[in-house]
Amino acid sequence: MLKKSNRLYKLIILKMTFVLVFTNAHTASLNPEGIGEALVFPYYTVNNGLDTLLSVSNSTADTKAIRIRFLEGDNGQEVSSFSVYLGPFDMWTAAVTATPMGARLISSDTSCIFNFSSAKNFSTDVYISDPGSDDTVRLREGHFEIIEMGVVTDPNLSQATFHVNGQPQNCNAIETAWEPGGQWHIDPNDGISAAIGGLMGQAIIVNVQSGTAVSYNPEAIIGFYGAQALLHTEPNSLLPNLASAEPRSSIMDSNTIYASEWPRGIDAITALFMRSNLYNDFSLVESLAAKTETVVTFPTKRFYTQPENGPRLPFSSIFGNKNQGIVRACEALYTYLISQEAKFIDPFACSFGAANTCPSVSEGMALCTTTNVVQFKNSALITPASDSILGSKNLPYLFRESAFDGSIDFLNFQTIVSTEEFASGRFELAFLNFFSDKDNVYSYEGLPVTGFTIQQYTNNNAQPNVLAQYASIFKNKHARAIIPFVR
Repeated sequence: MLKKSNRLYKLIILKMTFVLVFTNAHTASLNPEGIGEALVFPYYTVNNGLDTLLSVSNSTADTKAIRIRFLEGDNGQEVSSFSVYLGPFDMWTAAVTATPMGARLISSDTSCIFNFSSAKNFSTDVYISDPGSDDTVRLREGHFEIIEMGVVTDPNLSQATFHVNGQPQNCNAIETAWEPGGQWHIDPNDGISAAIGGLMGQAIIVNVQSGTAVSYNPEAIIGFYGAQALLHTEPNSLLPNLASAEPRSSIMDSNTIYASEWPRGIDAITALFMRSNLYNDFSLVESLAAKTETVVTFPTKRFYTQPENGPRLPFSSIFGNKNQGIVRACEALYTYLISQEAKFIDPFACSFGAANTCPSVSEGMALCTTTNVVQFKNSALITPASDSILGSKNLPYLFRESAFDGSIDFLNFQTIVSTEEFASGRFELAFLNFFSDKDNVYSYEGLPVTGFTIQQYTNNNAQPNVLAQYASIFKNKHARAIIPFVR
């Protein structure tokens, strides 16, 4: 009985410590409950005839000013950004859909949104000046983030967002406040108090033609801001973004809390997303025409890989390196497959698929964009690239490192190809990068990633002459490696 009481006491202390650290308003952490001041959505796409639906909800009784920002998949550059003012318990919904020139956002929602009617085309204006391609194909996939800017406390502006008979009372008042001479044009923080969190969201990837829809929840960050806890900016501002965070982080891993201070706010957010390994199941069963793809997004990469100030750890290359005429910022990825029968293979080992290159080179995969999609295919079912689930253009590259001089070459787009013997099982993706906090208390190993795995199946005989499609999304599991420095 005494042992039980001791265990219970330790559990209570551990939970109290967790609550105290994770509710500190000046320390950023991920909230496993999915509610926070900032939301990170790992993927949107309009490739392959897909649409991406999204929603964001205000779960509080306050009026919130929020910034929504879409970032293209190559270099994480902004392609659309705007402000939404959500009244108490309000929800805003929209869809990203394809256009001949890339993608656009459409919405029939009546919530107060500044400088937006029913549609907004994604723009190349920001990335047209970076070293990458100017092609509008970059608009067609990426990720997005939603950040609370503050609580609207001015009674007139707050009440303007309240819904009556399904309509906000006066969205014009919000727009007037930003006009020259208006209240927020003079002082953006007039009538605004600190952000308190309470945002939650969802995204759904819809394939109308095949009749499938899969959904996922974003990562939620709490304790995002510092003492001021608000950053209400004009609608065309690049702020707030993930770099606006307080430079402190708290992470609980295996019943241990790791608290770090950082030189920059973006480093704290990067620490939250650091993973040394990603895991999930794959299915490539031939009789089901099964396919598996995993999305691997680096939500903070753009702050570390720009030519003017990068690369910075944990990343190792800048978006400006060219190989085969294509600009990229590549990071090595080590991949392993484990079958249902616990057989283990390295797809890039000499004995599996690269015998003609051994031992003069070692091979592996490299993720070279901000948003990446890794495809798994059965060697008996190799099909055109268009026959993928997500239709991504941001596929991994094959890297080869010479055993003679250490030089590295990046080759064409790659798909992880398995055999029928490995038609189902699990995969592991490993990263060997690292970076350390401000005072060298901890080393965080891996890379900052978020994402999910999607599987699709086809039943050609659901009923006579009836084809059925099935699809599911699974959040990627992960491991962390946070190593204390020896003093």
